[in-house]
Amino acid sequence: MVENKGNSTVLGSIRWSIIGQALSRVMMIGVSIVLARLLAPEDFGLMAMAMVIIGFMETFYELGTGSAIIQKKEISQELLSSLFYINIFFGIFLAILFGSSGHFVAELYQDDRVAPILQVMGLVFFISSFGLVHHALMRRNLNFDRLTIIETITLVIDSVVAIVLAVMGWSVWALVYSLLANRLALTVLLFVSEKWRPGFQFSIT
Repeated sequence: MVENKGNSTVLGSIRWSIIGQALSRVMMIGVSIVLARLLAPEDFGLMAMAMVIIGFMETFYELGTGSAIIQKKEISQELLSSLFYINIFFGIFLAILFGSSGHFVAELYQDDRVAPILQVMGLVFFISSFGLVHHALMRRNLNFDRLTIIETITLVIDSVVAIVLAVMGWSVWALVYSLLANRLALTVLLFVSEKWRPGFQFSIT
């Protein structure tokens, strides 16, 4: 009976994960078509150049927390709180790093327009740092139904911000600020949905 319940939970999680991916892809295609009519190709090019670096760093930044929480058989309040504060520390560090090194990256791309974009997008790491533990906990507990709802709402907010700012003529900044809106909405919704809260505990062992 317990095994059947466990299998049912896993299958349900897989189903919600597939639904979430399908919804995201459909919405992203639709929004991309709209934005393609509102923005210039060079706007997407500038965003792509910045996202190569931001996306790479963000993947490794999130991977450590997810692995530490999901793969451990037992997790404690001390471990979770420690990871929470470590994430914030690294989030601040990366935000400052990107804020101060944007011009160096721009030189590599030989395009000065990339510098301010990277400097602003560095805030992604600071914003996301507050929700990484919550996201990992929801994955550990197979709460993919709630994650799907959260990610769908986040994508809607992201899309609305991008389209509205693009209509207002914000060019590449429509994409930049929509990404920040995405991460902010995701972090807030994760914090509200997952009831865990950090304590005044910290350990690096």
